[in-house]
Amino acid sequence: MLKMIEGAEIKDFDKLNEEYEIKEKRIVANVNADKILNMLYDFIDANEGLYFLIVEVPTKTNDEEQLKENGKIKAFHKDVYYRDGMSKEFAKEVLSNIGDLFINDGMAHIGIGNHYNNSEIMTAKYNVVSIWFEDNDVGTYEKIFINNGIKKTDTLKTAWDFFSGENPGKSICIDRDGKNVYDTVEILKDSIGLYFAERRED
Repeated sequence: MLKMIEGAEIKDFDKLNEEYEIKEKRIVANVNADKILNMLYDFIDANEGLYFLIVEVPTKTNDEEQLKENGKIKAFHKDVYYRDGMSKEFAKEVLSNIGDLFINDGMAHIGIGNHYNNSEIMTAKYNVVSIWFEDNDVGTYEKIFINNGIKKTDTLKTAWDFFSGENPGKSICIDRDGKNVYDTVEILKDSIGLYFAERRED
């Protein structure tokens, strides 16, 4: 049974297992909430060079209103932010300060990428964690899952496989010490130079 993040509510979480599947140049997994931050650290340790932070938050309601077509919201969006050129130590320090909030928030996503080889690790809704890589060295990244006690499967079942009209999932924003992910993005802009990169359909 999967240990869910605070900001996710689903009826069938007891049907989900902590396991990973290897796809072409990607590993995708269900990961217990209390292991996700450690996996981000492990990803950093598995690489060398400089890193970039990826932060994704839902576009604020007022901004979505401006994107309406014929009075209707055609699609919801997310705002993507980056901080480039981070050393291994600095990347870990930033994660130690904000990782818990962004991992447990049901609406936001956080990730780390490597400038040298373009590999990335990224969280997604309902405890899904993925690693992308451009080379063929899947073993380097598979070790991260193995070392965290996550079993391999040929066909991963995520929360999305159980959703229906009668069984919807629920994702919510959370607070830490009175601050949410939007507050934290503004703090990171001033403190570490986080910058807005693009707005995408979610």
